[in-house]
Amino acid sequence: MQIAALLLLCTGLAAAVQGCTVLELTGAGFAANAVHVLHAYTLFSQNNGTLYLNSTEFQYKCANEGGWHDFFDFTATNGSMANYVTNSDEAETCARYTYHDVDLMLHNMNYDWFSIDTAAAKKVWTFTKWVQDELDPVLEELAQMPAPRMGFHIRGGDKLTEDVQLSRMTTRPEDFITTLAESFPQLNGGTCIMVGDDQEWIAEASKIAAATLGCKTFSKTLFHIATGGSHDQETFNHENFETKCAGTLQLLVDIELLNHADYFVGTTNSGLPHIVDVLRFAVYNKDRGTFVDASFRHQDWYSRMLRYWRSRGPQPRRQLFTRRGYRSKMSAI
Repeated sequence: MQIAALLLLCTGLAAAVQGCTVLELTGAGFAANAVHVLHAYTLFSQNNGTLYLNSTEFQYKCANEGGWHDFFDFTATNGSMANYVTNSDEAETCARYTYHDVDLMLHNMNYDWFSIDTAAAKKVWTFTKWVQDELDPVLEELAQMPAPRMGFHIRGGDKLTEDVQLSRMTTRPEDFITTLAESFPQLNGGTCIMVGDDQEWIAEASKIAAATLGCKTFSKTLFHIATGGSHDQETFNHENFETKCAGTLQLLVDIELLNHADYFVGTTNSGLPHIVDVLRFAVYNKDRGTFVDASFRHQDWYSRMLRYWRSRGPQPRRQLFTRRGYRSKMSAI
């Protein structure tokens, strides 16, 4: 109902002078851009004409005029989303939106990100053929690994500096493992899929997981990115296109491994777990209860529901009363 109401609200945009929209992607991280592509597709596409993605500042690309379209196929959108660079003349007079504009719209409409993003996920998250060809053998290999398959996104790198700046508790390697073990104590053995941006922390988490869960570590590095042992966005933004292209493909491999895992553990100190949570539910039909947030906030669906019921305690059985002579409307159907 929320999404239907939102679409009705957005339909008014179609009557505006501008019959199309340009979303300005930025030089921020992949997740920050991806979440706004999802936002914008639900808000604008088919409501204000074509949504054009301007990847000029977007750093995840394979060439100067590359961008989101290097990795994702717009075919599934049936023309409602397109690349700005190759359609710049048509898009010249379109309404232009920044991330701040999109966030303000969602805030004013009082819609949550998960509802908005799941509505767009199947259309937006469709890979180009060359990317899918790289992904298929990796996913086939994962399918042969013993269950349960538990995916861990170990985020360190420049997030550690951000944690200090925001006075935020850091999610450390042991937090990922203990959070999953406490949430699902029945898990034992199987495969621990280790992906992320900090090689030292991944190695540490792998050791803890093997000792705690008895699992076998699985990871797949298609390309070695010579930018040090952890991710720094500013450094990545200054790499050559070959490195950016390979690094983006590696990130997509990591995301797809997490999407196909039976359980997923991440930290909402990072934006990527939200993307994975959305994709697992909307595209890959995973139960939301199989994602746990290892951050100090524990903001995953499972933990929030658990806190809710623990705070209320056992609920008494309710007795249903019927009025004498009252006939249910349903009985007449």
